[in-house]
Amino acid sequence: MKPKTTLLSAIWLISFALACVIGAKVNSSKLEKTATENSTEVSSSLGSKSTHAQRKSSARRNISSGKQDPQAEFTSIIEIQDSAERTTRLLALIKTLGPEGLQQVATAFYTSGLAYQRLTEYDMVINAWVKADPLGILDQIAKHRHRGIITPRKILASWAEYDPDAALHWVKNNKHRNGKEYPLAGIIRGIAVSDLQRATEIFHTIQNSTDRHYSLLAIIPYIAKQGPNQANEWVKNIKDQEFRSKAAKEIIKLLTRQDPKTAAQWALSENRALIPAVAGEWAKSDLTSAIAWTESLQNYEKDTAAESIIAEYSIQDLEQASQWINNFTESSTYSSIVDQFAKTAFFSNRPELALSKIATIKNTSKHNRSQKYILSRWYSKNPTAAAVWMDNQNISHKTREKVISHSKAYP
Repeated sequence: MKPKTTLLSAIWLISFALACVIGAKVNSSKLEKTATENSTEVSSSLGSKSTHAQRKSSARRNISSGKQDPQAEFTSIIEIQDSAERTTRLLALIKTLGPEGLQQVATAFYTSGLAYQRLTEYDMVINAWVKADPLGILDQIAKHRHRGIITPRKILASWAEYDPDAALHWVKNNKHRNGKEYPLAGIIRGIAVSDLQRATEIFHTIQNSTDRHYSLLAIIPYIAKQGPNQANEWVKNIKDQEFRSKAAKEIIKLLTRQDPKTAAQWALSENRALIPAVAGEWAKSDLTSAIAWTESLQNYEKDTAAESIIAEYSIQDLEQASQWINNFTESSTYSSIVDQFAKTAFFSNRPELALSKIATIKNTSKHNRSQKYILSRWYSKNPTAAAVWMDNQNISHKTREKVISHSKAYP
């Protein structure tokens, strides 16, 4: 064999041997890695009973339990003056946190004193905390943490938005520490976002009057979105007549805020009993239009509409309101119109004007009641001025005694 050929053969043999050794090591490494992964997977499969949401939450906790300090991160974020940048940074932080980290951030936000000032951002943290650990945050509320800003009703509403069955089940099987049942108003608000029919069914099961009131306020915005006709049909299904009337008024008020002209036309054609509610609500946003509409009405409907707008009219222009009242001296609601005007005049530091208008009330009992109220409030605030006025008006000794006695009830 030639030397050159021998040398090439030797090099080839050495290369082949090295390749075998390296390959063996690589295969061995792969086998060890695969075995480790399989062992971990089997162990995880056998030992874990958590849900997908819990595993996701655990992963988020692992992220936040590394080098990241949620409170320190939050402190740096909250100092940012640009609201858009601050919100973006806060949202990014929230996405990395689990229940513990979210609780830390929520607590830091609350104790910073900025929760009210930056309520939208605070709500972002709270809503994320609810999704991560609804029972944990309810426990914090029960211990009076975050008092005055977040309530069980608000937490339950947020929980019911993404897991209504779990939230409803919890409410039905738990009570406050004082033994009272948790209100369903929050549940209804959360469910109404995506399932108005189910929210309505729950609403009709409520017996507690306070809970029913707040539940009504929670569901009304979603009912009103359907328009006045469908909203009216919804109201008809409420069995209690008094509450049915209340629901109709609340809905028409909301519709009036959205489109007063349409609400006014609907009330005239479909339910004239709601005319006062429309007039009163309309006056808050457009007094001039509300007055014009009231004056276009007839008889009792005009009188009740005037009764509903006089308070707002008096607040905006006391002198003009005083003159406008003269158009209703013969109306059935005149004493009520004057009474509301007088109260506004008194709290505008015009007690003499209030009393001069009360003097025009023909009904003796209503006149005396309104006069006693204004004089008692005035005597409590400025006894000398009130006494001088009573002297000048020859108020009877009996009435004076009643005024002085009643004035003690006012601070």
